[in-house]
Amino acid sequence: MKSMLIAATLLSGLAVTGPLSAASAPAALNIPPSEALKHERVLESLQQIAGRSSATGSAARQVIVVLNRYIAFENEAILPQLTLLPTLASGTARPDMMWAIAGSDRLREEHEAVQGMHRDIIATVLDLRAAAIEEDDAATLQLTEDLAAADLAAVEVTEPAAEMVGELVRNKLPPT
Repeated sequence: MKSMLIAATLLSGLAVTGPLSAASAPAALNIPPSEALKHERVLESLQQIAGRSSATGSAARQVIVVLNRYIAFENEAILPQLTLLPTLASGTARPDMMWAIAGSDRLREEHEAVQGMHRDIIATVLDLRAAAIEEDDAATLQLTEDLAAADLAAVEVTEPAAEMVGELVRNKLPPT
């Protein structure tokens, strides 16, 4: 665990200054390393549970399907904008950030579809939760709580922040 925290600390600088900075990498390939690590950890936990031949295993496989769909969308249309937050928070906006406007507009346009993904995530997490309760599986039960909290954070914080990034860029740069 300590090595993961050290790696996350070292990698966190890449989102701002490293070779995958927002200015130098295509938006779809550029996400905050902390988010990539979080996705990896959650999916590894779910894969372990999915390997079981029990109700929790079956439910975990369903969570993986819907979560992968959302993660793919998030990596393409939400997280790239967040790499600009440190620069924008310092008061700087540059023309090479204009791509974030289209990303934020897309997120707004696809709001209903994204909400559908969240409904699917919560439905499958609730199925996993029910199976974990039935099997008296405290670790999986805790994972379901963490998944629900992460999904809520995406709705309440991550997605609105991604939309705001595009608006900040739009408002700080002169129209083209």
